[in-house]
Parts: sequence; structure tokens; C-alpha cells
Amino acid sequence: MTTVQAYNDAQPGSGVSRRWVYLIGSPVVRPVKIGVSNDPEARLADLQVGSPVPLVLLWEAKGGQQLESALHQHFAAHRLHGEWFDFGEDDPISTVAAAAGMLGYGVPDLPAPCAPMVQASPSVRHVKPHTTQGRVLAALEAGPVTPRELASLVGMNRASVLRPVERLVFKRRAVRLHDGRIAKVEAPTAEPHDARTVCEARPEPLASQPQPRVP
Repeated sequence: MTTVQAYNDAQPGSGVSRRWVYLIGSPVVRPVKIGVSNDPEARLADLQVGSPVPLVLLWEAKGGQQLESALHQHFAAHRLHGEWFDFGEDDPISTVAAAAGMLGYGVPDLPAPCAPMVQASPSVRHVKPHTTQGRVLAALEAGPVTPRELASLVGMNRASVLRPVERLVFKRRAVRLHDGRIAKVEAPTAEPHDARTVCEARPEPLASQPQPRVP
């Protein structure tokens, strides 16, 4: 039996693990981590503590140790060390998701993207318009784009455009969304909100709204 056949047999209803296989990476460097956890968001927080660059949860799917081991084996040629991989110019999200599908784990569960324009913290810094960072920021005016699309918009290669993106992220003028795209961060005009508040905001139930008084 081949590796693909073996993992195709382990489908939901036939013993597939309920643990999450996750893909964690950064908007400023290429290496990504393929690991397994009961709580990928908590694992992201742990990894961020020791990371010199911002990290985001790029992708997750249920599959446990079996799927993680299969992906590690499948991408052995791209392994840097341990659970870290470098896919070069290929998009890591679509690459890993396609491999998981090939291994029989179906459509992955992707975190819902935040609102494209999130509010910045009070530490937002000014970016001069005629610098490379200014050109990158201007290219994000129309909305979120992938790193490859951004590189094309500013006339740079994908590897080179990551440097100004790194600076913009640290200046809190850009953010990497959960789907891998890069978005501009608007400067606050009133009370600042963090990204979690923007993503999780929900309208109040209708029943809680004040009812008009009948004369």
C-alpha cells in the first residue's frame, strides 16, 4: 500500500484524529512550520514569544499526527530543520492544502480572514510616500493582495518586496491576513481597536435594541 493509500484509509469515521495540523509562518520570511496541536492559536502564541518576526496562523486542518507525518514526508526535500520548511517562490498555503487534499483529508479548515482594513495602535509610524515602503503602502490602497501580486504592482521580485513589508508590519502600517494576503492598516481616527476586536465584533441581538415608544 502506498503512503497516499494508507492515509486515504484514515478518514473521518474511520479513526482520523481530531487534533489540528497547522501551518504557521511570517509575512516577512519564507520558512513555515508544519506541526500538530490541540489548540493551534495557543501554539502560535507560544512560538511568537521566541520569534524575532511576527507569526500568523496560515492554515489548519484536522488530521493529527498521521497527517503531520505524511506532510513532513511529502515535503522532505523542502525541510530546513525540524518542522520548518521553505517552499521558495511557491505559496505555502496552497501548497500544503493541496498536499493534504491529495492525502485524502479534503478541504482544509481556514481561519476566517479579518476585516481588510484593521485599526492601528497609537504607535503607528509615518511612512514617507516616495520611499520603497511608501510605494508598497500605496500599492495596498486598493485592498489586500498576495505577496506575488504586491511584487508585481511595485515592480520588484517577491523576495525583495518582503523587506519593506517587514518594516511596514513593525511600523503597524501593514498586516498579514489569515489567508496570506497583505493589507494596509489605517491610522486610528478615534479610539484604537486591536485586530481581535475588529475580527470578533458582532452586532447586538435585535431583542436588546431599544424599542420605539408608541404615543
